Amino acid sequence: MYDAIVVGAGPGGSVAAAVLAKQGIKTLLLDRDQFPREKACGDAVQAEGFALLREIGLTDPLPDTFFKITHSALVSPSGKRAEFELHSVQGEPCRVVTRYEFDELLYQYALRCGAEAQRAHVQAPIIEDGKVIGVRIKVGKREETYSARLVIGADGATSVIARGLGVRPRAEQDRCVSLRAYVDTEATLDPTIEIAFLHALRPGYAWFFPLSEHRANVGVGLRADAYRKTNRPLRDYLDRYLDIPYIRAMIGEHAIYDMRSWQLPLLSARQQRVFNGALLVGDAGGFVDPLLGAGIAPAMFTGKFAAEIGAAALSEGDVSAKRLSVYDRWCDREFGTTSRIRTVMQRLVNRLPGAVDTMIRLAHLAPEPMQKLVLKG
Repeated sequence: MYDAIVVGAGPGGSVAAAVLAKQGIKTLLLDRDQFPREKACGDAVQAEGFALLREIGLTDPLPDTFFKITHSALVSPSGKRAEFELHSVQGEPCRVVTRYEFDELLYQYALRCGAEAQRAHVQAPIIEDGKVIGVRIKVGKREETYSARLVIGADGATSVIARGLGVRPRAEQDRCVSLRAYVDTEATLDPTIEIAFLHALRPGYAWFFPLSEHRANVGVGLRADAYRKTNRPLRDYLDRYLDIPYIRAMIGEHAIYDMRSWQLPLLSARQQRVFNGALLVGDAGGFVDPLLGAGIAPAMFTGKFAAEIGAAALSEGDVSAKRLSVYDRWCDREFGTTSRIRTVMQRLVNRLPGAVDTMIRLAHLAPEPMQKLVLKG
């Protein structure tokens, strides 16, 4: 029997497993994939995420492939552009790095901290007398069960833990569909990430995130309900963005590759995340920025705090929903007000293209407040 089982070894799950294991808690980290592995994502990790790594003890020098970003840019439907300098947090800048590399770094750190890991398909949580007491897994054709006093669901937007606990799928207005690809470039790229709300992309947005001086992650995102009404494939939106003259000038005739799509559960909807014997973190808990779709840093923060709350509850011998409910209060304090504001902004942007032009005019007048409001998701 384990003290804790963490389902999902992405950023939230690996951070949770590392924090638990460092406190001497017998922890099992489960994931269906063999690491390292690819993961569809925008690949931008906020400075706060790297500062958190230092806080949990991962102080190793980061590889040069973790591309440092110094500026961010916002482009309006009319083509107006505002550029912001990005500030470091505890000496750590924003970086763009593939999930293949980033998730492997966190996964290996969790193992170094003492977590056990196993590749397995988790089928469902095991619930007895209204309390989660473990998980049922499948390895090949063999089914097994693992018992634990606490289960942390970090298994993404299609979380089997959340589904097994009765969490309903989000409505279309609270989901985002995204497509990303990689592209090599002719031009030497500046360390600037771009978010574009151009007319050609409505009702969606696009991004251009440099991974190095000559390679970028490019993609598009739309709210699911808006996407359903367009009758246009996501690839069409991406092609429109790549054909914009200033983007085409950067990439030349290079073709995109490794194109992948995925869905994101937005923090515009409330959901249950605390149960008797279980907590949900990251995308499994719906912690994705409603405006720009950022989810890596929120997954890391929720993973860390769920582990800290879980460790305290385990030491007290009480993992009831009542004891674990402090996690909900923390989540509301950390994300509640911001997510509500950004949900309103997202809906304004979807309905009123001129809203982004207004944001950019305000950004030129008051860059610091607008940077925090728009780009810190």
